[in-house]
Amino acid sequence: MRIASLRFSWIIPSRAYAVEKLAVGPPKLSADRSRDLWGWVSQDAAARACLLGLTTVAFSGHEAFFIVAPSTVVNVDSAALQKEVYPEVEDIRRPWKGNASFFDCSKAERLLGWTEASV
Repeated sequence: MRIASLRFSWIIPSRAYAVEKLAVGPPKLSADRSRDLWGWVSQDAAARACLLGLTTVAFSGHEAFFIVAPSTVVNVDSAALQKEVYPEVEDIRRPWKGNASFFDCSKAERLLGWTEASV
């Protein structure tokens, strides 16, 4: 038996949708996204992850996967966001380049063949 637990972030039509929503929404909306580490995933990519979770044979038993895009929904350097919003976090396991996601989805890529941009 194979069980794939998919842990989605904010499922939206596209990153452009999120950028627009955050730009026109109340200022607090952008700050509220910090609880989700500014993560997102497109609807199409989320659907692909569901199909891959049901059809892949690359593992057995139970596996949990983050299903999150490789970028945040804000155009701010991720290292700066972390220092500003979560200054108490000192155990940084990998450096962030640009607005890279705070989530590590390499397991989903390795075992499911899933990435946000995969076709």
